[in-house]
Amino acid sequence: MSVNGPIKIVFVTPFIGGGGAERVMTTVLANLDRERFSPACILFSRMGPDSVNISPEAVSEIMASETFTNMPVHDIERPRLRQAVLPLLKKIRELKPDILVSSLTNTNLAILALMPFLPSHTRVIIRESSLPSRSLRSLRFSRLLRFGYRLFYRHSHHVICQTRMIAHDLHENFGVPEKIQKILPNPVSVSAIRSSGTPIRYPGSGPRFVASGRMVPVKGFDRLLDLFARLPSDSHLTILGYGIDAEKLERQSLELGLTDQVFFAGFVTNPGPYYAGADAFLLPSLWEGMPNAANEALACGTPVIATSETGGLHDVARLADEGAITFADFDEEFLSAMKSVIARDSQLPKPCLLPPDFDVSRIVARFSDFFEECREKR
Repeated sequence: MSVNGPIKIVFVTPFIGGGGAERVMTTVLANLDRERFSPACILFSRMGPDSVNISPEAVSEIMASETFTNMPVHDIERPRLRQAVLPLLKKIRELKPDILVSSLTNTNLAILALMPFLPSHTRVIIRESSLPSRSLRSLRFSRLLRFGYRLFYRHSHHVICQTRMIAHDLHENFGVPEKIQKILPNPVSVSAIRSSGTPIRYPGSGPRFVASGRMVPVKGFDRLLDLFARLPSDSHLTILGYGIDAEKLERQSLELGLTDQVFFAGFVTNPGPYYAGADAFLLPSLWEGMPNAANEALACGTPVIATSETGGLHDVARLADEGAITFADFDEEFLSAMKSVIARDSQLPKPCLLPPDFDVSRIVARFSDFFEECREKR
């Protein structure tokens, strides 16, 4: 590894899907000092198998954003992991990165299995974006994945954890040594999201809510709809996101008679105006690592109502002002919290509720120092 030139960092992600794990690392890489770092990204495919509900136009918009135009992007055109392993290895050996970063479960395990074949100087950094003792239960081959965690994770050079809770889980349940763990929260570009457009608010006099995320069971949108049906009829909910449960959730909304109260906006490349226009952001997840959308809503000045299982949000709440985040057990307590929300009568920008420790400038500085340390420890 050269100690004179910029540190070459390559981030591996399966596809462009707008997911939290991908956005966190691409945001970090896009904001690194180019005199110190030379970042790049490897994609399995721009349109992966799990992003079928994202239009090609949306993918093109993401790829045209400053995040991706600010660094080289290498598309190996293999949408599935089993097809991508050998082309991925070939591309990594071609790029010869000083640091290789991965942030999704299956990709993490594949890269760790490939470690003996990677360039000898490459430091492999795995980022864990969820609470594995919970998240792995919902995945296919969960027992095999748990075995993979115990077998491979301890051999990575470093493991980035979003929260103390995740770090503890990896150590206690998967034997990942504390000495290779580094706790680095997710960044939010406060200035960017606050200036992303005029607030979007559904017409009407009642309270306006917004929720956002992949439409999969763990996000709890199904139980949120059941609960929302018990709110006054002038309440309105906008749900941003895509996923395998999209059609099922729309049918559920129809059956509950919520067609005038719930709007499914689909995948949105610029969610900031929706967050800014709402009276509260709802997070009904069964569990979370560090919910990026909730932090972005706080940055827009919109308070959050979240389930108690939302992991890293507790770290944010410890530093946030009183009332910024309300934790509530599902379902009566959560319903009561929603009923207490009062509709705003002004569209003026609201003060930021996200603690400054989570702003992109501070988090990227911490990532930068960490990457420098990785080079020094070689």
